[in-house]
Amino acid sequence: MFNSDDFSDGDISKKEDEFLDRLPTHPWDGRRRIFSETLDSPDALLALGFYELEEWGVWSRTENPKLVLPFLVHGEVFIEIESVGFGPNIGQSVHMSIGGDTSTINLSPHLHSSSHLLQVATPSRIIEFSNLIPARLDEVDDPRTMAIGVSKISIAAPGLSNAAWDGTPTFIDLANPTHDELDFVGFHSREPWGIWSEIDPCHVILPFSIHGDCEIQFFAQGFGKNNGTNITVALGESSAQFVLEQEPKQFIFRFKTKEPTHLLRITGLTPESTDSHFGARKMGIGIHRLQVTLPPDGALVTAKTKKRQAIVSALAPKQRKQNTARVAKTPSIETRGFTTVAVFNETSNSNQWRDVVSAFLWTFRENSEATLIIQNSNVSGASFFSELMFLFFRVGEIKCRVIAIHTHDTYRDAPSLLAVADTYVHVDSSITLNNVVPHTDKHSTQFIISSPDDLQLDADNIVRITPLRQPIKTPGHLHRVERKLENVLDWVRLCEQMKQAHTQWLESSND
Repeated sequence: MFNSDDFSDGDISKKEDEFLDRLPTHPWDGRRRIFSETLDSPDALLALGFYELEEWGVWSRTENPKLVLPFLVHGEVFIEIESVGFGPNIGQSVHMSIGGDTSTINLSPHLHSSSHLLQVATPSRIIEFSNLIPARLDEVDDPRTMAIGVSKISIAAPGLSNAAWDGTPTFIDLANPTHDELDFVGFHSREPWGIWSEIDPCHVILPFSIHGDCEIQFFAQGFGKNNGTNITVALGESSAQFVLEQEPKQFIFRFKTKEPTHLLRITGLTPESTDSHFGARKMGIGIHRLQVTLPPDGALVTAKTKKRQAIVSALAPKQRKQNTARVAKTPSIETRGFTTVAVFNETSNSNQWRDVVSAFLWTFRENSEATLIIQNSNVSGASFFSELMFLFFRVGEIKCRVIAIHTHDTYRDAPSLLAVADTYVHVDSSITLNNVVPHTDKHSTQFIISSPDDLQLDADNIVRITPLRQPIKTPGHLHRVERKLENVLDWVRLCEQMKQAHTQWLESSND
């Protein structure tokens, strides 16, 4: 612990600057660094103008105390601080500055968290506090003069990271402790299921900057008054609104940023207090999972566009010689390990086969023993196979296996396909008019997992996924676009059901 007032003789300010210049500077990638309780970490945080450390934190000693970081910060900087005021400083607006930019902390009589976004013009490592009134405790014989107490401080500078998103789909499950790519500002600590926000606004810092088109999905829920109210989520200057519910729900947003940004900003929350075994705290939104992908019809970066065009060109069907008959071939399929079969016919929704393939690839991309056999007859062969290749390209390297069959006779090959299946995926979609509210049991999207030995698909074996409902455009009936609704698969729950089916298969294999 050092104190600038302890320097004697000569120009104290000059001596302090000389001392700080001699301190080692550690490299830093901008990821969130937390100094808590004793303001300690693997790299020392130097406190100038503060008293000795206590169990909860530290009290200021002078009018202009400083915290010296072990690294330099520059550009867009987040500082989250847990502070408390003393005496006449309670209710006072205290100034906190670094590198020429200043923010305000409103002190309260109890420890309180506040989040600050500063634009640091020149590299700096000193956080300075001002507009303080050091005061003494009159009731007891305590010579200390205190103003602000600091229990925890965290700092993040996403702009220091050079990582840029290249379009590769990124899936982060906050229930998985190994998924630590995200940083959070204005949130409580992570819990086994995910994370709760603490203040408004709050920010999710992505592990890369995004420039251009992207689709962000997250699985989230609200707390208290936040349910049923409009919440805004923004990526750069692009924003969207959504409504939270008490139960976790999947939200899908499409953004287009003009400038690279790491920050997903959530506003409109009303942090509400609660008591739990974690202690009294305020909460707004709880986030379980987050996914970043290219939109299905979004613009790709130049290199990816060229690669996709090359893939489509390579998959274009070769011209048949005139008067040459087509030969129908019954597929001969051999698989090992866990095998999933999915069949789509001409009445199926043309988009839902993509959801099934994407869910399988993401769920089993590291499993070399997993195979998906998908038969499709509701799109052209060239379109089907080129779209498949694009899905593979979006997911990246995979170890699982996909066998794709295009046919004009949906049921001809069904027996041979089902003969090798461990799990059968059946998606029954419907499109309904919006004139009358439909019964969910008649117009629901069904995701059915069953053993191939039981082709009757008894009701007890059916797992229904409640669809999201959204307006669609029907070719030839564009004037009726607002009157139609489409049942859409819940992609996250689809992945979960596939995991469950695989777990059940493993258990039965071990019996």
